[in-house]
Amino acid sequence: MRERMNYPMIAARVFNTPLLIAQAKADIILSVLSERLGFEAAAPQEPVETQTPDAAAATFRSAGFSYSDRGYYLRDGIAAIPVIGTLVQRGGYLGYSGMTSYDAVESMFNAALASSEVEQILFEVDSPGGEVAGAFDLAALIHSARNTKPITAIASEMAASAAYLLGSAAGSMWVARSGYTGSIGVVTAHLDVSEEMEKRGRAVTWIYAGKHKVDGHPYAALPKAVRDDIQADIDRLYGMFTSAVATHRGMSEAAVRATEARVFLGQLGVDAGLADRVGSFNECVEHLLSQSTRFGGRSFRLASHSQSEKTTMSEKENGAATITAQQLETAKAEAKAEGVKAGAAAERTRIAGILNHANAEGRADMAKHLAFETDQTVEAASALLAVSPKAAATAAAPADPLAAAMERTGTPAVGDGGADAAAAAAATQGGGAVINASDIFAKRAATFRGGQSA
Repeated sequence: MRERMNYPMIAARVFNTPLLIAQAKADIILSVLSERLGFEAAAPQEPVETQTPDAAAATFRSAGFSYSDRGYYLRDGIAAIPVIGTLVQRGGYLGYSGMTSYDAVESMFNAALASSEVEQILFEVDSPGGEVAGAFDLAALIHSARNTKPITAIASEMAASAAYLLGSAAGSMWVARSGYTGSIGVVTAHLDVSEEMEKRGRAVTWIYAGKHKVDGHPYAALPKAVRDDIQADIDRLYGMFTSAVATHRGMSEAAVRATEARVFLGQLGVDAGLADRVGSFNECVEHLLSQSTRFGGRSFRLASHSQSEKTTMSEKENGAATITAQQLETAKAEAKAEGVKAGAAAERTRIAGILNHANAEGRADMAKHLAFETDQTVEAASALLAVSPKAAATAAAPADPLAAAMERTGTPAVGDGGADAAAAAAATQGGGAVINASDIFAKRAATFRGGQSA
């Protein structure tokens, strides 16, 4: 016989306790507790429906999974772990309202990691979230194991708040077409029953030591200082949440905070960066099987040379294709050649982009250095060129050696024997040489006549 629900215990885990839970589910919890604990709460606006453990088991069985005595479900090397209902730290009251404990999920996860029969791990998530306690430690464990075995999570149909924190820690995140991801936020509630107690003529007197010993008790309105302390804790936890999701998903923390704790339907979650692809649970399983290297999965399996021309009937029936070692090596060689070709083309494009960039004008040496001696992108190189000084302009070279010599000696004064004396003197004072054309002619004539006489 099912034991009676311990409502005061549940209330202690709801009020004045930070929660990573979707607001709609929090409304439901408050509505249920209000009936049992004697206070009024607003009716929930949107009921949150999640699977029960029995429904989850039926989902796994319909997808070809068998129950393992280690808690998870197994099919062809894939261990499916249910993350169903409200998430709590301890499993003492598991089963009430479809709750799942973090320690139960951790136990299944560790067993799957350690098992040689498990190649991949799949979290099937249908949860509005739950308690803070235990959530971050489990998410860190999942994230740290991503390089040990492939880990996938699917929101089928809800991965909200703490449940999304766990799902985001997986290496890949799927979401059903009608599924939800997000609700990246933190919430808590304070219950004030002081007016109700006053109406009943009752009062509670606290006798305590330590200023903050009874902070947040329900028999008085919440003081501002206590409210500020609670808000500070909520803000710190929110920072932990957004930072963890940013790390898990490779996003900026600003982008995570920009979601403002919204939940996203199907493809919208992919568009927001919270999930990788849309698909049903069965589609996700089939995809994982296509990636499997275990016998029985719809996969490509490496065969020995003696098997190179053989395909068994069971392989044909399972839709598997066999690749020989020679075919694999050929494929690798072709892929390498294509990569080298593409890389060379990309490098030529990069070099030309730098050398021909508008910012390279007047900075040719700098552009050549960036193009040939570094691996800077065109964008990065152009930015460096833009802030680099241009080469100083050089004076034009003289037209010929005679002109250069004339520049060095000054402009000579050329004239006949009757050249104006003032002009000659001026030229001499300016550093120029005075040349008498008549004297030059007479000397040339004498030389010419002497040559003839000889």
